[in-house]
Amino acid sequence: MNTERKKHLPYFAVLDCLTEQSICFLCALELEGLQKYFDNLLYERVNDVATRASLARSKGFCNRHSAFILKYGASLGTAILYRQQSSLLDELLDNLSSVSTALLKLPQIASWRNHKACPACKNQLDDRKRYSEIFLDALKNSDSDMINAFEKSAPICVPHFLDLLDQIKRNRNLERYLVDIEQKKIRELIADLDEFIRKHDYQYADESFGREQDCCQRAVRIIAGYEGLF
Repeated sequence: MNTERKKHLPYFAVLDCLTEQSICFLCALELEGLQKYFDNLLYERVNDVATRASLARSKGFCNRHSAFILKYGASLGTAILYRQQSSLLDELLDNLSSVSTALLKLPQIASWRNHKACPACKNQLDDRKRYSEIFLDALKNSDSDMINAFEKSAPICVPHFLDLLDQIKRNRNLERYLVDIEQKKIRELIADLDEFIRKHDYQYADESFGREQDCCQRAVRIIAGYEGLF
């Protein structure tokens, strides 16, 4: 596959995040994608028939993405979307009032207990797949820009890293390369944590903090991924 043909906007989005972000580049890309998704939804598509039908089928957003919506402060858009959801809830309660507890596993009722069709999840997973493939394709084709950016970038969070390894499990050379680079970055983080802890000892209280000052946030996000994404 010719890497040059793949250098479109998503390719440069990956490259820019590797170069500019202080967090896992895939976390940054998914977060940006979700922000665009909810911006468009809450300010442009709350009255769109297809959008509202999709939310009706999925019984709204999953818990994670419901919390995401509340960060926006788009009260009117949220009210319009959830006015319909409240109507669905009213229908659910009407149904429940006429069935026994033995029937709570009926599909139309059980669907409220999971949100496998959450449209925001689908949008996020589509982004994850697209950007992961662009990144791995560039590495497979020895793209020097992507390699240089990756080797200088922040560590990839564990959830995204395991996902990448799963995609290349038959490519031992690329797997070894990713693991080697990630190990180097993790050792640097461990050194930062050690330095952060050392400087909290009263004997070194007069020393100022350097790059290790945000190591706690970095460590949490590397282990679990950026908050709200997993």
